[in-house]
Amino acid sequence: MEENIDKFKFVGDEFGYTGTTSPMLAFAKSLEAQELQMGDYIIFWTVGAGTTCPTVLYKY
Repeated sequence: MEENIDKFKFVGDEFGYTGTTSPMLAFAKSLEAQELQMGDYIIFWTVGAGTTCPTVLYKY
């Protein structure tokens, strides 16, 4: 899809495996870094055991 990898916040290198809280930690880190603006679309995505992949599209 030719998206810049910098758009995708990864927190596993800082916090390790945090389960389903990873998207919220990534969101908080993005807010701290002032990388988001009101009106931006955000995809919250995480992986669970087996084939569970909860995903939410959110407008900030």
